Amino acid sequence: MAASFEQDAWPGKAKILFIGLAQSSHTQAWIDLLENAEFNVRLFAMSAGRGLPPPDWQVRTYVSGINFGKNNATRRYAGLKGGLRLIYNTVGKRVGWSPLNSGAWLAEVIKKWKPDIIHTLGLFDEQGGQFYLEVRKKYRLENYGQWVLQLRGGSDMALRRHNPEIREIIRQAFLECDQIICDNRANIKYAGELGIPSNKFASIVPVPGTGGMDLINGGAEKLSLPSERERIILWPKAYESQWSKALPVLDAIQIAWEKISPCEIYTLAMSADVYDWYLSMPEEIRKHCHIAGRIPRQEVLSLMKRARVLLAPSLVDGVPNSLYEAMASGTFPIISPLETIMPIVNQHENVLFAKNLYPHEIADALVNAMNDNMLVDKAAENNFKLVRTIANRQTIKANVVNYYQGLAEGLISV
Repeated sequence: MAASFEQDAWPGKAKILFIGLAQSSHTQAWIDLLENAEFNVRLFAMSAGRGLPPPDWQVRTYVSGINFGKNNATRRYAGLKGGLRLIYNTVGKRVGWSPLNSGAWLAEVIKKWKPDIIHTLGLFDEQGGQFYLEVRKKYRLENYGQWVLQLRGGSDMALRRHNPEIREIIRQAFLECDQIICDNRANIKYAGELGIPSNKFASIVPVPGTGGMDLINGGAEKLSLPSERERIILWPKAYESQWSKALPVLDAIQIAWEKISPCEIYTLAMSADVYDWYLSMPEEIRKHCHIAGRIPRQEVLSLMKRARVLLAPSLVDGVPNSLYEAMASGTFPIISPLETIMPIVNQHENVLFAKNLYPHEIADALVNAMNDNMLVDKAAENNFKLVRTIANRQTIKANVVNYYQGLAEGLISV
């Protein structure tokens, strides 16, 4: 008989409920660290209307939001959960559906399943932390499971902590949760400024938000040197946001073009407003540009292994996953000198720094990276050693499994 959704794969073993964006490759990669480990794992998926988990992803998932998928051994959908109800007008005519109260459903799930650990993936931006904080208070869930709050890079704290109202939400979440996980040590300092002791952070901190990189047989010999590759520049953040700016990068490409061509530029996630500016660039540059939307992470990694340079300046970041991906792929990174990043890598030895709002700095870095073979090849060697030390997925997997086990068994003080 096939297993049902409610039948735990590991009866009697610890239960972990994740809360976060199901469509996020970060969410999927982190939870996949627990594949084949003796934990009962479920995900309460946020913002289902904007994305669903992959159909072949076997993690049991509660899909919140208005959705009429078919319940099965790995999915529970809101539309079939009884959380929607028909709305009628004053003359009794049916006019539509009311939104599901996702908070009530989450509270019901927690009270019924009784997870040992509740792990929220991200604090803001429609992710799990703030939502769970509100549900936890409204439905009095304080005594259900230990709350692990995982921060997303630098975006959850680096800028927002300056806003008094948001700072108070951060402080409340930090006080309420049992443990905090993040990918950089700057967040520990920021939390200290809010009166949160450093021992609130998990012993595995800092840890990459995706759980690290699968390295090829533990060696770089399977990868080609950057100088031997196609002259490809990979620019993954081709959009405007409060965390990164694309227009200075477009300007930098034009400034540097004569000194970096011939080359091909691959952009990911270019937003419509940036695309309009992109179209204003000379045809001679645009014919060497390849515009892609958001593509699966495996496709990004495949492209990374072909690229000579990663172009990833930003205003706010943790330790970007694209940096780990570049180091593991032998691709030379151009990134910004942020407080979260500078303790990890060194100028020339590992990367070239360029501030996001300074197109001439970005242009200079591009010219150097595209023309100095000794620079990029030596950095590839250094970076593979570094990523093997700080972001080896197999090492992190073992540490994370041990961490959750210790937390569930009460061996970790919270």
